[in-house]
Amino acid sequence: MARIGLVPDHVVVAEFDALAAIAPSRVIAGLGTGDRLSAAENEAYGVPMGTPDERRRSLAACASALVERGITVWVGSGSTRTVALAAELGIALNMWAASPGEVAAQVARSEVTWAGPTPVPGMGPRRSGPSGPTWPAPVPPGRSSGGPHPSTRSPPSAPGPGEGGVPRAPGHRATLG
Repeated sequence: MARIGLVPDHVVVAEFDALAAIAPSRVIAGLGTGDRLSAAENEAYGVPMGTPDERRRSLAACASALVERGITVWVGSGSTRTVALAAELGIALNMWAASPGEVAAQVARSEVTWAGPTPVPGMGPRRSGPSGPTWPAPVPPGRSSGGPHPSTRSPPSAPGPGEGGVPRAPGHRATLG
């Protein structure tokens, strides 16, 4: 994930180029323009925020360069102009804490990814914070399936430490089951 304007555009592109060299076909470049919630961070470090239009121009330049390189790009949802830019560039819009209805409406206009707290059907937001609604907490990992969270297990094709020719480091103790 990269916020446009913290470093020059060519550096943003080079960072994702480096990641793509390390992990070919597995990089998703998440790009965002920042907003009033990130302005204080820019100010604290002496990084000019730039106008929304300047940030969107940089976003378009970086996204286009990355797409030309074959890197998948997701753009953080925000203003209607940024949403329109993602559709114009043909890249995914990453919506945060949007309702199922908002996501469904956007799918008609562009590719969509979704992130944020899980909304609970039949319940509205618990409260509204500075970045929008916050939803009731989801069921903790492992509780609904009766097993460990998938991220704590190795996939069947990936041997664990000491298995299948992967040596254990001296003094290694396994911490996951």
